[in-house]
Amino acid sequence: MDTDAQEQIEEVILTGDDLMTGPPSPLIPADIAPHVLSGMELCSANLRKLFECLHKNDIEPFCQDEILMYRRCAQARDTALRDKLYDTEEALGRRIPESEVEERLKKLKSDAELLERRFILASGLEGIEGLRQRWSLSGQLHDTTKRIERLELGLARRKEEEEPQPVLAPSRRRSCLDRSVYTKAEDKHTRLCIRAQYLREILRQVPASRKIGPTDSVHRYVSEFDAFRGLRRRSPSNGGN
Repeated sequence: MDTDAQEQIEEVILTGDDLMTGPPSPLIPADIAPHVLSGMELCSANLRKLFECLHKNDIEPFCQDEILMYRRCAQARDTALRDKLYDTEEALGRRIPESEVEERLKKLKSDAELLERRFILASGLEGIEGLRQRWSLSGQLHDTTKRIERLELGLARRKEEEEPQPVLAPSRRRSCLDRSVYTKAEDKHTRLCIRAQYLREILRQVPASRKIGPTDSVHRYVSEFDAFRGLRRRSPSNGGN
């Protein structure tokens, strides 16, 4: 195999600009910073190693491992920070007074409008400085917009929870003695239920002095109850009358 025809793999030299891949690190507001940053890995050790390497070697190509390790740590850190930041905004929308939520929304929307104007102005800047400004402003605008959405979501969910739930009247269990059920009952279970209801009603109608004995006919009591309730089923023998 001709080695000259083989595809050559060039070694990629990482620089400080390679840390600008993806969105920038989120800016955490001071009022919720203790909660958001609590328990988070902030990559301080990796950043310290990177600065020490740059101070010692003075050029980035000799600090490839340090740049790579910090970039990986920073990406995982920023993802976790954003998730916790957005969750915190939603929690505030559900817990703090509604007047404070409205005031917070007003301020965030004002900040978003200012960031949009600054991003438009930065669009006219050229070179690496313009790129850095647009990258930073784009990330801030995205985070502010998401915070507004989650804060409004928390407020909406709290209003849903505070709304009085309608009290539903308990549904009346339909008895199998209902005529519509009686005439349409086809399955064996429903017919047995109807028969049992008949017998219980008959027992209630029988005087105390006339208790049912073992020699009494159950069918006779069923017939008496049919006549009493007016639910005797029509048979072909009476012509449907």
